[in-house]
Amino acid sequence: MKNRLRWIALSCIAALCAATAITFFFHFHASAQQKTKGKDMSDIRLMTLDPGHFHAALVQKEALQGVSPHVHVYAPLGFDLLEHLKRIAGYNTRRENPTRWELEVHTGEDPLARMLRERPGNVVVIAGRNQGKIDRIKTCVENGLNALVDKPWTEETVRAAMAELDRDYTPLTDMRASAAYRRTVTRNLLQRLYLETSARDVATRVLEPVR
Repeated sequence: MKNRLRWIALSCIAALCAATAITFFFHFHASAQQKTKGKDMSDIRLMTLDPGHFHAALVQKEALQGVSPHVHVYAPLGFDLLEHLKRIAGYNTRRENPTRWELEVHTGEDPLARMLRERPGNVVVIAGRNQGKIDRIKTCVENGLNALVDKPWTEETVRAAMAELDRDYTPLTDMRASAAYRRTVTRNLLQRLYLETSARDVATRVLEPVR
């Protein structure tokens, strides 16, 4: 009788252990799936660099699918930074469709250098004064970051982009055209796009008959 009771007790303990192990397994598996899914949905991590214009906050006006709500801001402590924080706070506290952005602010004299050193995100938002903006964009791109910018559509911007084509664009040379020719055509197309969209009275599509 005692042996039988001991056997029943051991069976109950074994069953309880098995049930606990199974419960733990499914709980762990579900948690891992949720973490993985959350990571996939937040593969874009924003960093805002020295926001000197309201355009820097517009990208956060609505919640964005696939974008992490945790955003790092690198800027000197001053009026521009405070205004940017007020705009984001306004999005978070409005009555209709409030956002839930979480900002981590890093202040200092050289925000670009600190951002590149820490790199908590993979997309940098650059919107502000035009002085030095092209250099900042170029530095971020050269360091492997994606840049979301509000650079104005000006002749200076277009010429800078045309110069970068020679470094970043490497076309093939074949029997139809050389690489140099293809680079020239690409630069000319970019320049034509600028001329046609800048409201200038420039004829770019005039065809003259060959005599």
